[in-house]
Amino acid sequence: MISQRTAMLRKMALDVSHAGYRVRRPLSIIPGPYDDQPVVIRKVRAFELILREMPIFIQEGELIVGGRTMFMPRREEGEYWDEGTKRNLDFVPDAETLDVKSPGFEFYPHYATEEEKALGKPYEIGEGYVTSHCVAGYGNVLRQGFGGIADKARKKLGESGLSVESRAFLDAVVICMGAATRFIGRYAAEAHRMSSSEPDQRRRSELETIAQVCERIGTAPAGTFHEALQLLCFTHIMTLIESYNLMALGRMDQYLYPYFRKDVLEGDLPPGKARELLECLFIKLNDTSDLHTDNGLNIVVSGLTPDGTDATNELSYLLLQVHCDVALTDPQINVRFHAGSPEVLYDRTFFNQWNGPRPMAYNDETVVKALQAVGVTTQDARDYCIDACQDLLIGEQSDFYPIFAGIYGCHLLVVLERVVDRLESFAAFEDFWKALLAEIRLDVKRYVERANAADAILPRISPTPFLSSTLEGCVEKGKDKTQGGTRYNFTGFVGGGLVNVANSAAAIRRLVFEEDRVSAKDVVEAVRKDFTDLEALRQMLRNKAPKWGNNDAYVDSLAEEIADTFCTEVLKHSNPRGGRFVPGIFTHHQSRLGAKLQSTPDGRKKGEPLAISLSPANGTAKKGPTAAVLSANRIDQSRCPLGTSLDFSLPPMLFASVEEQGKFKALLKTYFARGGIELQINNVDVATLREAQMFPERHRDLVVRVWGFNAYFTSLKREYQDDLIERQSSV
Repeated sequence: MISQRTAMLRKMALDVSHAGYRVRRPLSIIPGPYDDQPVVIRKVRAFELILREMPIFIQEGELIVGGRTMFMPRREEGEYWDEGTKRNLDFVPDAETLDVKSPGFEFYPHYATEEEKALGKPYEIGEGYVTSHCVAGYGNVLRQGFGGIADKARKKLGESGLSVESRAFLDAVVICMGAATRFIGRYAAEAHRMSSSEPDQRRRSELETIAQVCERIGTAPAGTFHEALQLLCFTHIMTLIESYNLMALGRMDQYLYPYFRKDVLEGDLPPGKARELLECLFIKLNDTSDLHTDNGLNIVVSGLTPDGTDATNELSYLLLQVHCDVALTDPQINVRFHAGSPEVLYDRTFFNQWNGPRPMAYNDETVVKALQAVGVTTQDARDYCIDACQDLLIGEQSDFYPIFAGIYGCHLLVVLERVVDRLESFAAFEDFWKALLAEIRLDVKRYVERANAADAILPRISPTPFLSSTLEGCVEKGKDKTQGGTRYNFTGFVGGGLVNVANSAAAIRRLVFEEDRVSAKDVVEAVRKDFTDLEALRQMLRNKAPKWGNNDAYVDSLAEEIADTFCTEVLKHSNPRGGRFVPGIFTHHQSRLGAKLQSTPDGRKKGEPLAISLSPANGTAKKGPTAAVLSANRIDQSRCPLGTSLDFSLPPMLFASVEEQGKFKALLKTYFARGGIELQINNVDVATLREAQMFPERHRDLVVRVWGFNAYFTSLKREYQDDLIERQSSV
């Protein structure tokens, strides 16, 4: 049960009351006093400028303060801005269309020279290019404070033999730590100012506490639970200012636990007060939820500690309960399980009174094995968390940046299109199959080359000194994360469309080459014409050939070989940051890509969504969840160190009784025991979803899982709403 204060703040968040403090203001340091400085200095001066100019605010009842309020204007000024509500009508492209090269999309002050912009242009890398899908070193900041990080950089600067690039990076770290301190000081001053005129004694005391907390954490490490939460909040805000969006929060129950234990379990902070502080933080983390469908605010709880013991603690359960009770789209909770996980953890994770999708579940045994296989130490592998979507990484000491290769790069369905165009040239299925696998290998090599070229350009136009300063290794090496400063500098490479490709190959094998029920020419013509006037053929391809997710080796073995080929090829390659490429099998943006990609030989028409990751395509799972689990287990997921997932849509009744709950736990444990990495579920009934489509004002806080992220159902584009309804209807 949330407190009265939390209920008020929650309503304010849903009403977007904080949007009134936002401004759009063009900022630039080029041309300016730093135009002869290295790019990392110019970028950090732009960061400093934002923190100095950005409006600050403290709202009624807040105990955790801060917010990102300054955004750069679009080039077509005024077209998207509503002066009455102070809200942008189309603020930035959302998670479905995010593209930093799109006209008018700017979010960082101008700091790059024309020569630097020209370097990035061929790779669509511009000023402030998003280096997201990462987790900042929150624990490092809490333990060292901004003053401690600055001191470490100054000490490193005292060493002899440093390169010009290293000195510039370390100078940038010192500058951004000072900027962070001054930014927090502005909040301390504002809290003092508000306190001096506050008539209510209780609120006056709260404002003075806020001021004292901010004064201390401006340079010093966190000393209390309240200070830790506030320093975490400020660190996250500044990380977003530098990297814009899609930055996750890591293992919060681990790096916050020492402060929780000291104050709550061993000290005199009442548990109810600690809970209310957490509730205030969770609400504060929704400050940009109205601007983006996907904010990527993932929290990971429980799992193994680096030394191999169970990491579950009192804060793990409290985070689950607060997430359940606050019931906003952000942050998103993910739970790690292992063979020794407490049974109560399963109950708290899945059978709480959730007002939205259950947390995503991860399997420590398979994840640790996958990470060890690519050179991560056992201790570090046990300390894994996830990025802003579902991808695996090592908290506080890694960069698995997956954007240059995979998400918009090699898509297996794009490869399939090219091979299907040549279908008439193959005398046997084996010839088609060899050509498909060869084309996958070729595409991986092609995108590795482009990804590495872009990777080499990135530090020359968009380094990230603030984020890098929080990550282990960067200050020690004198290197930005974009230069390979972290301990693990991998490049994530996503393979998408696996299920639709396997289903298409199975249909071609069965109906064209084995049973001769349709000609290769007819298949090619059908997909080119989007099955126009060919509905009978489409139904044959859809219903008369085996489909993934039914524990049928005929199609599952094809998916297995495709996945193995993809992973094997990706794992051969290295990147310019001293790391390697790591594969993951995910299908994101299923509706947007389904609208762009042509029809496929599995009977999917253009415009229909793709199957998500390892999940059955909509309407094709005929044998229930157990069969879907067994199909997914055919993939050796330990060869996916970036991760993969199985997404389920299940009826709410499955969680209604002890007997049904037991069946679900058995299903999850079976999936994990057989090597599954991740399971996630939606369980909203279809009637509620349909009503929310018709009457969005009644369901503005209805949260659903789209793929690796949660979103308000009513904020989604219609095609994603329809996809969720279809997925839930086919249960």
